[in-house]
Amino acid sequence: MNRIGLVIAGLGVFLIMGAISNWDWMYNSSRTRLLVFFITRTGARIFHIILGIVMIVFGLLIFLDILHASELAK
Repeated sequence: MNRIGLVIAGLGVFLIMGAISNWDWMYNSSRTRLLVFFITRTGARIFHIILGIVMIVFGLLIFLDILHASELAK
């Protein structure tokens, strides 16, 4: 079992929590300001929820050794 998968899944959960809670610091940061400008704050929140779900799925697949992290680096 690869622990990096748990880290990736944990980051996905954190991303979903931030999107659902609508954290100001998350959407006012310089990294997400451009995303919010193009797709609005609601669109950015939906994007982050989808990205968080994808991260959780990939993290669990890596953790359970169904998908190997070294294969993703190729």
